[in-house]
Amino acid sequence: MPSLRSPLVLLGVALAFRAALGVAFHLPGPLPEDPEWAWAFEQGAVAQALLRGEGFADPFAAATGPTAWTGPLYPLVLAAVLGLAGGINETAQVLLAALQVILSALVVLPLLSLGRRLERPMAGVVAAWLWALHPVAAPAAVGQTWDATLAALLLTTALAAAAARPTGRRLVLAGAWFGLAALLKPVTLAALAPVAILAAASSTDRAVGARLRSAGLFVAGTLLVLSPWMTRNAVVLGRFAPKLNLGLELLVGNNEFADGQYWAPFHTSQSPNELSLYRKLGEAAYGDDCMRRARTWIRENPERFRELTALRARHFWIGTVRPPELLLGSGAPPDWKGLIKWWAHAVMGVLGLLGALCWRGAAGSRWLVTGVVLTYPLVYLVTHATGRYRLPLEPLLTLTAVALALSVGESLVRRGQREEAPLSASRAPSPGVD
Repeated sequence: MPSLRSPLVLLGVALAFRAALGVAFHLPGPLPEDPEWAWAFEQGAVAQALLRGEGFADPFAAATGPTAWTGPLYPLVLAAVLGLAGGINETAQVLLAALQVILSALVVLPLLSLGRRLERPMAGVVAAWLWALHPVAAPAAVGQTWDATLAALLLTTALAAAAARPTGRRLVLAGAWFGLAALLKPVTLAALAPVAILAAASSTDRAVGARLRSAGLFVAGTLLVLSPWMTRNAVVLGRFAPKLNLGLELLVGNNEFADGQYWAPFHTSQSPNELSLYRKLGEAAYGDDCMRRARTWIRENPERFRELTALRARHFWIGTVRPPELLLGSGAPPDWKGLIKWWAHAVMGVLGLLGALCWRGAAGSRWLVTGVVLTYPLVYLVTHATGRYRLPLEPLLTLTAVALALSVGESLVRRGQREEAPLSASRAPSPGVD
């Protein structure tokens, strides 16, 4: 009989569950009315430019020229899908959904490895099973065109590589995986410091120079992967950076209308005035202008910025809606599916965060686990946040939530054993007297 710890069993269950959800809920859905833009938005538009032979360009499907508005990895994936399907059509929908299902299911493998390398193997096994049947991640794999599923796989693989017993080659490889994740989602770089600190702390040589060398090898691996893309951006767009849209993301999340989420009317893809300014200034200067406007508003409205930051934290960890809104709404029938999804998202977020803060595992692993969980969301906390932004972090949160639950269970068992021991001793027969 196959073991429940078997990676192949877990992988098969994860694949089957996601495929079954796709059939049950008729996913992926129909093509949008404006597929040239709404199929995959900026990344889809860049993918179409790649297929036209224009390189990384036109993120708003408006002939705006070279771009670094998004990382290069996912547009390449989308371009490959569109090339196989012959354009944006139902075949492309099915191919992308199938790819997302496979990528999402594959997360169980690095999740098992991460639990084992952090000396919490049972937590890794249980977390892998939870991921295989995850009520949020599983439907997202077949119902979205976003890059979050691939990001979850790459980030979890990078963390598992970083948790391995450090050698020079392994440190460079871990950094390379981290760099690959950053090519997909540059926000990953927010977590670079804690992973580099883990590399230094895990060095078998306690000398300061050796620790710095270990951290340097990890960072070098990251830069080795990122540098070609950033060099291209420096040559073509004048900025040695992985992405150039941070200013706009800060602006659409911090303004007089902001509510903690993305404020679409200010976005270049929605506002003719912003698109005109983007064309006039060019991408790099436009990003600088957005950054200036956003920072001015934040400086003039510090109290509101603090309120928005707290609201974004709630959106990231708990969700953007409340149960009463799903149950009562505006006269519509209760959204039970949405309620289940909200509870799963909120419970896993709270338990995962608590588990990261209380993490106990391999020596030095707190730098990795707690550090990544706390630093990864930082960009979203100052810009804007929705539930799907958390998906790349979800495998790690699943592991920390499970580890917390197992630790509490073990503590209760030990407490029960201690309470039973005196009782057993009191019932023992008295020694005889000669």
